[in-house]
Amino acid sequence: CLGSEGFEVEACSISLVPRQLRQSKEEAYTPQVVSIGPLHRGITSSTDLLYMEEIKWRCLLRLIERSKQDKEQVLRNCGKAMLEIDEIARASYNVQVKLNRYELAKIMVLDGCFLLELLIGGSTQLNEQLKCISSDSDSSLVTQAIESEKVLLDLIMLENQIPLVVLSTLSTNLFPNTFTGAASTRLIHEHALSIFGYSSSPDSNIINSPKFKGFHFLQLVHSFIDTENDAIWQQPTTELQIQIPDESPQKVKLERCATLLEAAGVTIKPAKAQYKAKTRFDLKVTFRDGKLRIPQLHITKTTEAKWRNLIAWELNSATLEKQRELKTDRISCQFISYAWFFQSLTCSVHDVKLLRDRNVIVVHKLMSDEDLLNLFHNIIEGVPDAEIEMDSWFAQVIENLNSHPTTVD
Repeated sequence: CLGSEGFEVEACSISLVPRQLRQSKEEAYTPQVVSIGPLHRGITSSTDLLYMEEIKWRCLLRLIERSKQDKEQVLRNCGKAMLEIDEIARASYNVQVKLNRYELAKIMVLDGCFLLELLIGGSTQLNEQLKCISSDSDSSLVTQAIESEKVLLDLIMLENQIPLVVLSTLSTNLFPNTFTGAASTRLIHEHALSIFGYSSSPDSNIINSPKFKGFHFLQLVHSFIDTENDAIWQQPTTELQIQIPDESPQKVKLERCATLLEAAGVTIKPAKAQYKAKTRFDLKVTFRDGKLRIPQLHITKTTEAKWRNLIAWELNSATLEKQRELKTDRISCQFISYAWFFQSLTCSVHDVKLLRDRNVIVVHKLMSDEDLLNLFHNIIEGVPDAEIEMDSWFAQVIENLNSHPTTVD
């Protein structure tokens, strides 16, 4: 990891989607509304993408106005700052960025300022602290962007990322009294997580955890979920009654689907909802006392694509980890394991209907049971079973379900 202004970055943390995943559903990995960073630069055939380029410039001007500095001077300072971290920015991509220093700096300034304005505009506190006297129309554009599922989906696509050190560097230049050192890092993390629906409670220590890392938006969301789950799953076994093995096992297949589990006496029910946001993932599946509790999976128009990109990030990270021959800080493939779990749980449309009837799956779009079955079975297509270690928690839940007696006394 390299450091800049107290913000860590990781080499090769932003990469292309593996070809075997992209082939299964190309549109799930391609930005439809807003292009961020250099990997999809030049894709301007979409009217929506062209429209958002104008919105980016308006957000940049709005952000500069918040800074209360001379516009030309502050733009020069931001451009210079991007040139100074050129090598760090390029190293963040696991592919050669074929742009010269000035072209890349321009992209980082524009996209970084756009994202920074979204974070500030989406925060009541920062929006008030860093006031802007621009027209209400520009303010409403920011609000619309934050509230758009399609925009938020594009912002966490694997190939549609810029390193967060860019936002940290820009914020320090624009608002040196607000974004300073470690405080800058925390502010960016907190407000980025908030717009994606992953706000934590005030007393939560997730962001301060040594395990928590966020080098770009997608990893930020994944790391938050991973760290949050790790904290909960390390609770005393007297509460959860599950022993977690020291080593992450290979894929463990659930031997009975949902209907057969219920026939064997297992009660399937939704876990108690902890969050209001329907667009966030909650992976805390538990099984004890004959009850399989699964947090509600809300299927919206962007659920599949978000899930696919989180899977792609896990697959690339696990591959990179093996190439580096790292022995510690193993990548937790929770979203791959979560997909394997639902694939095994749903052998037919009858299983899907059962999960919908039990309120485990909540559908917010027009989808048949057959459509959902195809989603659960296709979303993992292209992931090599033999090369991925299953998350130990899911493996233990599945083993406990497999060992549950087939009949009830």
